[in-house]
Amino acid sequence: MAHTSSKEAILETALKLFMEKGYSATGISEIVEQTGVTKPTLYYFYNSKAGLFQALLNEYYTKLIDSLKVSTKYSPESNDYYKDVYPVLTATVETYFSFAKENKTFYLLILSMSYAHPDAETTPFLQKYQVEEHNLLVTMFTEMAKKHGNFKGKEKRFAVTFLAIIQSSIGLWHNGNFPLDKNWVAEIVKQFMHGIFV
Repeated sequence: MAHTSSKEAILETALKLFMEKGYSATGISEIVEQTGVTKPTLYYFYNSKAGLFQALLNEYYTKLIDSLKVSTKYSPESNDYYKDVYPVLTATVETYFSFAKENKTFYLLILSMSYAHPDAETTPFLQKYQVEEHNLLVTMFTEMAKKHGNFKGKEKRFAVTFLAIIQSSIGLWHNGNFPLDKNWVAEIVKQFMHGIFV
C-alpha cells in the first residue's frame, strides 16, 4: 500500500512541477524532495524522468482516448443533421470538456506541450497519443462522409479544425474567459456544422 501511494504521489508531484516549471527545468532531485521519497524509489517505479513523463501520459491520456473511442462513434440516424451528425459532435466536445475539467493540470500541460518545438525531448512521447487522438476524429468524419458526400476529401481538415476550436475554448477557459458548459458546447457544434454544411 505504501508503494502504491508513493508511486501515485511521485506522479502527482511531477505533473505539478512539469506544469509550473516545464519538463526540462524540472529535475529528479526536486521531484523526490517535494514528494518526500528517495531517488532510488523514483527510479524503482519509473527508471528515469522520461519514464516518469511517459507514465503520466499513459495514466491520463489513455482515459481521454478511451472516452473518445465511445463519443466519436458514428452511426447514420436520420436525414436531419441535428439528429445525425449533431449528437456525435456534441458528445465529442462534451468528452473533451469533461476531461479538461476533471484533469485541469494535465490538460493545460499537454496544451502547452502541443506547441513545443518538434525537436523537444517530450514531443515523441506526446505524438504517439496525439496521432491516435487525431485518427479517432478522422475516422469519425470518414464514417460521416459515407452518408454526407460533401465531407469526402475533407475528413482530415475537419478533424484538425474541430479539435482546434475545442482546444482554444479549453485554453480560454483555463484563463477564466469561457465557461465549459452545455451552452458553449452547443455554440461550438452549431458554428462548426455551419462551416461544414455551407
